[in-house]
Amino acid sequence: MKTLLKAILLGVGASALFLLGALLLVPWLLRDNVVELLERQISERLDATVAFEGVDISLVSTFPALAIELVGIEVVGTGKFDGVTLASVQSLRADVDLARLLRDEQLLIESALVRGPELYLVIEEDGAANYDIVKPVDEVEIESDEAAEPLALRLQQIRIVQGRMQFESPEAELSIEGLEHEGSAEVEGANYSASSRTTVESLTVRIAGVRAIDRATVSVDLGAVLRADEERLGLDRLEVVLNELSGEVSGTVEWADGHVGLDVELESGKGQSIRALVSAVPAAYSSDLDGLRASGTYSLSAKVQGHVSGQEDHAPSFWASLRVRNGKLQRADLPLPLEDIEIAATLAHPGGHLDEMHVD
Repeated sequence: MKTLLKAILLGVGASALFLLGALLLVPWLLRDNVVELLERQISERLDATVAFEGVDISLVSTFPALAIELVGIEVVGTGKFDGVTLASVQSLRADVDLARLLRDEQLLIESALVRGPELYLVIEEDGAANYDIVKPVDEVEIESDEAAEPLALRLQQIRIVQGRMQFESPEAELSIEGLEHEGSAEVEGANYSASSRTTVESLTVRIAGVRAIDRATVSVDLGAVLRADEERLGLDRLEVVLNELSGEVSGTVEWADGHVGLDVELESGKGQSIRALVSAVPAAYSSDLDGLRASGTYSLSAKVQGHVSGQEDHAPSFWASLRVRNGKLQRADLPLPLEDIEIAATLAHPGGHLDEMHVD
């Protein structure tokens, strides 16, 4: 009996040691393959120099998921933008379902974390853009004549922390600081779905040299499904908050046969304060509103339905309604306020020529 028990214990111990050794060795054996795969795929598809300081692969602490982390990623332009840094990332980590990966099933990324991404996007006077780095399909070598299987990818959770972006063009400039993002996504062939929430601590926009938005706070809540084979985008929700001003868009957009079809609704935030409108006034004119006190509520709703075409005598049908209740405005340099402001306005267009539009 003792001999049998001893044999069982030895067998369990040997199995445990073998499993532990495998968990320790597999990342080490895979590391060079992962680095080689990344370098080859990137060089084949991008006209840019991509480098990273290191790669870390772990299996012990994350088993049964395989954790891959890239550190110190930098994307530098070539040609006209030689030496210009397009993007840098402090670190990018992804936890991949190893079992699905080995079975060649849908690639399941349990979580992904992007720390400190910085983007610098430029469009020059001649239209050249430093982010136009993806090689044309005919320049990318195809290793097999067999038809590629539809892409299947599921990203359970993605987080972006401490993001920054700078965009410059002859007509406009945009600066984003303190970008935080959390969401999920799934790809099944030509179908793409995403759900996410993004916040920005500071958004600044200049248009033609005029500062339209100055260090505004922004949040975007998105739920959408793209069906590329049907040329259709469905918006379950797109809620945008700019400072105190908020609104939500839902509906569908189609672009089959060269025509854009819309069935979209817009609603302002519930019980929105008139102060929210003041908070969204372009920065170039905000000094005119210094000391302005506002109260009361407003609501705005709108709907667009139909096809958009280039014909001058045709427009899709649309409808909009604005309501203002108990409005009051008081400027600091004027003795009396504007009080009891009430607005009930509607705008309707049945479709066709804009002469058919009716305003009440």
